[in-house]
Amino acid sequence: MLMLASFGSRAQDFEYGNNWYRVNPNRTFIKLVVEEDGIYRLSGQALQQAGYDLSGVDLRYLRLFYRGKEVPMYVSGSGGSLQYLEFFGRRNDGRVDSIMYRNPLSGLHEPGLQPNKNISLFSDESAYFLTWDNIPGKRYINVFDPTYSLYTPESHFTYEARLEFHPDGGETEYVRGGGGAFDPPYSLNCDYVTGEGYVGPSFSYGQNKSRVINIPTPAAANFQNRPVVIRARVFGRSNTQHRLRIEMDGNSQNPVLDTTWNANLIYLKTYVREHLAQLDKLTDLRFIALNEFNNRTDNNNICWASVTYDRLFDMDSARSIRVTNWDKAVDAYFRFEGADGNDSVFVYDLQNPIRAKGIITNGQAHVIVPGFGGKRDLFVATDKGIKTPRIEKAALNRLHDPANGAEYVIITHRLLQPSAEAYAHYRDTATVTPLDGVRIVYTDEIYDEYGYGTITPWAIKRFCKDALDNWSKKPRYFLLWGKGNFLLRNAVENVVPTFGYPATDYEYVSHFDQYSVAIKPEAAIGRVNLFDNEDGFNYLEKVNEYEHTPWEPWMKTGVFLGGGGNPSEQQSIRNAFEFFIGQFGDVPYGGIPVYFQKTSSSTQDQRNSAPYHDAISAGTSLIHFFGHSTANIQDVTLKEPFEYTNNGRYPFMIAMGCYGGDFTPNIKTFGEQWVGQKGKGSIGYLGGSSAGYLSPLKTYGQVFYKNLYHRLMGLPVGEAIRQTMDVYTDSLSSIQYRNHGRQMNLQGDPAIRLYHAQKPDLEVNQTSVIFTPENFSAQEDSIIMQVILRNLALAVNDSVKLIIQQHLPEGEVLTHFSQRIAAPRNVDTLSLVIYNELGNAITGQNEFTVFIDADEELDEYSESNNRTTISRIVPGNIPAILFPTEFAVVDEPNIHLDASAFFITQNANVGYVFEIDTTDQFNSPMHTASGVVQGTSTYASWNVPFSLQENQVYYWRVRLSEVTPSIWGTSSFKYIPGKTGWAQSKIPQIKKDETHQVTANQIQHAWEFDKFKATYSFATGRGRSFEYSLNGALQTNANLNGFFSDGIAFLELDQFSLEPVYNYDRLYTTFLRLVKSPAELHVVKNAILNAQHGNYFIIGSTANPHIPQWGDELFEALELIGASQNIRLLQDGDAFLILGRKGYPGSAIEVLAPNVESKYVIELDLKAAFEQGTIRSTKIGPALSWQQMYWDWRAEDAFAQESVTVKAYAERNDGTDSLLFTTRSTDAMDLSNLDADRFPFMRLEALVKD
Repeated sequence: MLMLASFGSRAQDFEYGNNWYRVNPNRTFIKLVVEEDGIYRLSGQALQQAGYDLSGVDLRYLRLFYRGKEVPMYVSGSGGSLQYLEFFGRRNDGRVDSIMYRNPLSGLHEPGLQPNKNISLFSDESAYFLTWDNIPGKRYINVFDPTYSLYTPESHFTYEARLEFHPDGGETEYVRGGGGAFDPPYSLNCDYVTGEGYVGPSFSYGQNKSRVINIPTPAAANFQNRPVVIRARVFGRSNTQHRLRIEMDGNSQNPVLDTTWNANLIYLKTYVREHLAQLDKLTDLRFIALNEFNNRTDNNNICWASVTYDRLFDMDSARSIRVTNWDKAVDAYFRFEGADGNDSVFVYDLQNPIRAKGIITNGQAHVIVPGFGGKRDLFVATDKGIKTPRIEKAALNRLHDPANGAEYVIITHRLLQPSAEAYAHYRDTATVTPLDGVRIVYTDEIYDEYGYGTITPWAIKRFCKDALDNWSKKPRYFLLWGKGNFLLRNAVENVVPTFGYPATDYEYVSHFDQYSVAIKPEAAIGRVNLFDNEDGFNYLEKVNEYEHTPWEPWMKTGVFLGGGGNPSEQQSIRNAFEFFIGQFGDVPYGGIPVYFQKTSSSTQDQRNSAPYHDAISAGTSLIHFFGHSTANIQDVTLKEPFEYTNNGRYPFMIAMGCYGGDFTPNIKTFGEQWVGQKGKGSIGYLGGSSAGYLSPLKTYGQVFYKNLYHRLMGLPVGEAIRQTMDVYTDSLSSIQYRNHGRQMNLQGDPAIRLYHAQKPDLEVNQTSVIFTPENFSAQEDSIIMQVILRNLALAVNDSVKLIIQQHLPEGEVLTHFSQRIAAPRNVDTLSLVIYNELGNAITGQNEFTVFIDADEELDEYSESNNRTTISRIVPGNIPAILFPTEFAVVDEPNIHLDASAFFITQNANVGYVFEIDTTDQFNSPMHTASGVVQGTSTYASWNVPFSLQENQVYYWRVRLSEVTPSIWGTSSFKYIPGKTGWAQSKIPQIKKDETHQVTANQIQHAWEFDKFKATYSFATGRGRSFEYSLNGALQTNANLNGFFSDGIAFLELDQFSLEPVYNYDRLYTTFLRLVKSPAELHVVKNAILNAQHGNYFIIGSTANPHIPQWGDELFEALELIGASQNIRLLQDGDAFLILGRKGYPGSAIEVLAPNVESKYVIELDLKAAFEQGTIRSTKIGPALSWQQMYWDWRAEDAFAQESVTVKAYAERNDGTDSLLFTTRSTDAMDLSNLDADRFPFMRLEALVKD
């Protein structure tokens, strides 16, 4: 049932619960702990033995506080020294818990929903705080009147025999809220709701219809016609109609109660009935469920029951007894039979500060009780019934002090102090998430100051609110460092409580107004469930490693696991994941999903060999499960965390299902195992603590993913969750959505920033290129080239230049693709058809180059993986070069040239023709030809008929003599005596290298930067707004910038890049500068004067430039960019356009238009040369060993600001490479430490700048 309601709200001041302490926190406080109602006596000697010497304290100023209020005590002293103090102590009950209860339908505070105000949800221990100052303390007045013979003993008193169902009792159970699976406002509500808490035995229509309880009722007076009063509180926990009957001592003819609830509801009610009956020592009450209306199960629990009756003054061998509603204004003589005491009895008036003392003789207790008007409760105890409180050191450490401020707060148990201090030190010194202060706060400190010394989660809520409201540094993050539970009576020792059931930690930082349903977390909160300090140190080690692991490509991966019990559920989960994965894979994260969707109907899909297991072991940033689950089982198999091999690669986990995030059992649940696994597992875990429903979970995920991977990517995960809660619980006001949001608890540090890249990292490599057919030849008409483009890091909404080129054997370069594409978010595949229009001309060694971000516009983690080259020997009519290989260095003056025709023919006898020369044109006087040399298909050799010249580059070629067409295979080498290796030292050799923005001039034997152009168009007119376009696209105009004034618009262009010059004082959002005329004309003048010589200026009017009001300084400045004197002739209202260049007098293009109303335009192609480019060598190798590298260069212009930087890459057999070094030095570089087995190849890259 889904219920929607609207309620008004009223503001309230939040009660911190420590006003009694903060008014004077400098006092000494001694904590006295009691566990039962009774009279407690504490001697001065016991205090002294506990370390508290009160010898110098004026006993008049001793004061005792209970639950924030001073209570009286009796103080006995002698000569100023304390003999003992005495007070009435109360067992901790549930009255302070009532503050936590809310109506499950309205969401507003309703304390009456508590099942038993006498039973605390958390502990029986109460704390009293003994202190002293300069204010006299409250005291009991001691009365001792032994004149018993002057009084007539009282005959009876009112006594309530009450049966409580204590948590330690056998018939007691903890109810987690009424209703069933179809009553989520009750059963799935994180608030303390109707009937939640400890209750007694159940009775149900349809099962155990009745339940009998026995209440001791000793010493009943049984006066004639004096009724007894039966009280009983019953919890009807089923959402149905109810009929309740209560019978006493088996009397079915005269029931105590027979009542009906006609409406379907979950109810909690205390019944009070007078009943005429004679009591025995034991009274039976039978509770019967008689739901005859719809034959539905009617589940009920007895919360408590009592019989109030007239009792004789008989203590029935007890040491204490309570007298209820005593109402005599005159002194009264109490004479109790059956008193278990030595010689003294005491009566404490619980409404008035009276302590009456009496005597015990022969088992009779005698005491005179002073009279007072009004009803009073009296507590009677013999000297044997006097109890001793436990003395503890009060943990009152001024947590409220604003100077305690810190942005990061760890709440933990004292037993976890070593690991908490280590973690606090790490957080305080780590620079990953800078924090203004870290503070550890212990639970005993919180309980003492904010919980009156007793265990209660409400104290933690009070502390958090006080810190958020009053600390000088407001907390941004709270970390609960300890095992979470809502059942604190039998929890592990180092528990740090959670709030309610289903468990929610967000209640500590939100929901502060008890009369409002708004849930607005004021800080991020998370929890690390620890059983011991070792768990804490393990988590610290993981966080340290996580936060200091640099970005790696595996972090882009996310594993998504869909469950569901039937096809409909599975389709709904699939639909949810489509959105989640879309957000994960979109800009800016660009994640790569590994998605598994269960399709079977089995309870648990056992697929231990599924691919997602390998993905988890390899490392993934995210694991998201959505399906049926318990605290330890999912319907899609996940192994135990130690079974995976993801050492040091910790995902963040999300569990959407039933109880997938429930950490309250006293065992390590699934999420705790993953977060706590040493060296493996996860870094955090977000999961629901109770039953989850598809629609609310899907909606939660939609909000969370938008925050985590878009709006708030890179911020701490706790902040993403906090803002998700803010939106999710605010905009979706239904009870079910509020409850789902609060149940999604974070197990982990809320300050952790999940893996996220700072910049892109585009990659292509040799495995990225696939040819079809794989082994193509020169005879193919076309081939298909598939290129897999990857982004290993941040995804961006941008385009990049992609160039695909083919370097032919003769050095010619074919550009197959050169255009801008959308930058890949994760993995994109480009398929390209390459048509072979050259036929056999492609035969031989071809190099295909793929270059992404060819213009090097993106700032990336690495630029070295933006380009890859694939070498392919294409079979055809060109012989293969065997020796000397391309660009070889030979060490002997007399050599032979070797070639092969293996890919062309299999004939036994093949004719070859060799030629050699010192130029690549083979037309110098050194040109030498072999004639036809007979060889085989696999090998032919020709001895060069002359000795080589030292340091000379030789070009040689070979063709087949009897093949048509016969195509030359070409190569070159250099002779250096005593050296072997690789060298490129002449421009014709380098023409086979890849180049970018630089070209080799084969005639001049020099490098030249490539030219480019930019087409600028700008327009205005009389009374019009100035505008300009670049390469046909409108950039902006004055009106788009919000400029509607008369004035001038101008743009400065860099002469080298042809891009607008950035102006730091500009007021608008584009490079266009707009100035009012005539008030701001100095801006134009100063811009021209400060501009670099040679820069271009585009200047034009917008609306009316008021030219007659210009000064000579502006006209003279315009002449510096080539403007003429004619502009001085224009009149008011005339328009103009000028395109000029600083330092080029008389060169400006001008349009001066007096009295022209129409729009007019100047369009011009501006040209410039790139200022830098790259030259990338062919592959060098394979080498048996590496020794040295030599390189050099020279500038054509001795006065030019030129530079060359060389990068050397070592390449593996699979085509991947590593940067060895970057240098500008032309000194020899030692390569002897480079392992040729691992890196058989090298490439060199030169960055040339002008």
